[in-house]
Amino acid sequence: MQVCFQAPVVTRQRAIDARAAQCRKFDNNSFNGYFFTWVPYLKVKDRDECELNCLAKGHKFFLRLSPKVEDGTSCLSDLEKVCIDGKCKDLPSECKEGGCFSTKPSEARKERRSGIFTSGDVSRGQLILGYNPVITIPAGATNVNITEIRRSKNYLALKSHDSNKYYINGNWVIDLPKGYDVAGTTFYYTRPRRNKAGHEAFIATGPTDEDLDVMLLYQDDEPRIMYSYFLPKDYLNKNQAQQPAEPAGFGQRGVQVQPTQSVTNGNLYVWKLTGFTQCTHSCAGGLQETVYQCSSLTDNSAVEQSACQWNQKPQQRQRICNLQPCPPRWEPSQWGLCSKTCGPGLQIRSLLCKQLVDSNGARKDQMLPISYCPQWQRPNPSQKCNLRPCPLPANWTVGEWSKCSVTCERGLKQRIVTCTDIKNTSVNESFCGHRSKPAITKSCFAGSCKTEWFTSHKWSQCSVPCGRGEKSRLVFCGRKGGDALLSGQCPQAQKPSSSRACNNGKCQATWVTSEWSKCSVECGTGTQSRVVFCAGMVGDMHRQFPDHACLLNPKPATLQSCGNDSCAPEWYTSKWGKCSRSCGGGNQVRDVMCLDHKGQTSKECQSRHKPYHYQR
Repeated sequence: MQVCFQAPVVTRQRAIDARAAQCRKFDNNSFNGYFFTWVPYLKVKDRDECELNCLAKGHKFFLRLSPKVEDGTSCLSDLEKVCIDGKCKDLPSECKEGGCFSTKPSEARKERRSGIFTSGDVSRGQLILGYNPVITIPAGATNVNITEIRRSKNYLALKSHDSNKYYINGNWVIDLPKGYDVAGTTFYYTRPRRNKAGHEAFIATGPTDEDLDVMLLYQDDEPRIMYSYFLPKDYLNKNQAQQPAEPAGFGQRGVQVQPTQSVTNGNLYVWKLTGFTQCTHSCAGGLQETVYQCSSLTDNSAVEQSACQWNQKPQQRQRICNLQPCPPRWEPSQWGLCSKTCGPGLQIRSLLCKQLVDSNGARKDQMLPISYCPQWQRPNPSQKCNLRPCPLPANWTVGEWSKCSVTCERGLKQRIVTCTDIKNTSVNESFCGHRSKPAITKSCFAGSCKTEWFTSHKWSQCSVPCGRGEKSRLVFCGRKGGDALLSGQCPQAQKPSSSRACNNGKCQATWVTSEWSKCSVECGTGTQSRVVFCAGMVGDMHRQFPDHACLLNPKPATLQSCGNDSCAPEWYTSKWGKCSRSCGGGNQVRDVMCLDHKGQTSKECQSRHKPYHYQR
């Protein structure tokens, strides 16, 4: 194939006009049930200038309607270059001289297949709980985009067309969003987190090397799934004889291209115009779209749409309907301000009489005398407002001053000042306007910024009632007239001592012991313990002392061994074994052993107490 580009004088406006013509081709395509007029969107990065980005006229959004503009469209960043296969490339010298150049047919000859799948595309009328087919993507597809355009509790899934092998989200297991190597390419699976913006989607560059089925794991909610991919035209021509009609329930596929008619089981099927959709408006001009039905040429009967080829379906056309003016109607303005700020007041609004009419294809309002509008429908031009009592007499109420805003030197203090009525309810400050508002700030002095050590005047009592102990006092870092600071903010070499030794005389202390506890074992050798502590008399009170007060005498033991009687051995048995026969009389045996308290074999067990090791 040859793509020929002539070499006229290229201007930026010509490059924009070329994109405008390509955007207009999508004017008759429905997006989410709405039709838009598309114009070029030019505020894109240079790397995206060869994509077809179009702005919905009169709206604040744009879409990438095609991953690339038509080959030969001038680049916007450099008018000496052209877009080829979605890339901005230098124009070959032969084209600059008015000639042409060749591109690969696989890159230049492609057709886009797209549509939107809803539950209305299912032949049985409703989706089943579980996996439902959406669209079959043929081998060789490129620029694949499967996107859920309405958030739901459903999930997209991807499987092989020729087997039941799932690649993504199969067997009721939802996979992580990431890239998956499928059918010779990488499918990027995206799924937004809960409460986050975005849509679930499969995106792949392609080409695919096998037929793939896009499935819907249906759970709840009405699905809306947009699909789009590209196929080489020569692929469509080669496969038109072998491709069977698509199964019902897959929505709009558009993946087979037949010459003019569909042949299924020896029958001919064609698209037939059967009427128009309901008018979008009942008056002042609306739009109707053509409705096509797949019909049999044999008996002119309607058949399933999957019997006809989607690429042969005529393009949707529109016609204007219901041009008569709409009935006159009242249109009130916004309510005005209330006549009073408190107590009963009145709000007023103006009333206009309008009529919606068709004006050269546009729906516009025209003003009419108020006598044209039905008086029985006339809205109320006034209403009562602010039906609340006016606040009681009010005065200023002041709060406590805050701390100084700085830790040293001069700063500011703040307080809350509110206007309150005699019930101590906060009201608008205008009700206290007869008196000047008290100050909400004042200056303050937080002391010198010079730091120094401060100590408490008195030492604490000695830490022990007798013997050698310790006294302590509070030492902190601070500023004169200010608050305490971290100790690291004062010179450590000048820090006063916070403790000193004290001696309250010789302690008359001795060790005190409790009774021994019960032996830890009933037989054999075990241990028993007791409590040992240092105590003595202070005045007429018996007090416990630290252990070092009794160290002149050795501390009594707190543990000792106990129990001299050895434990008698006992008989131990295992579980009964399996019966020797499955029916009739059989035998069961088990192990019987004599063990001491340490688990060692013993011969000291009494034989008259030995359990049976055999039973029938």
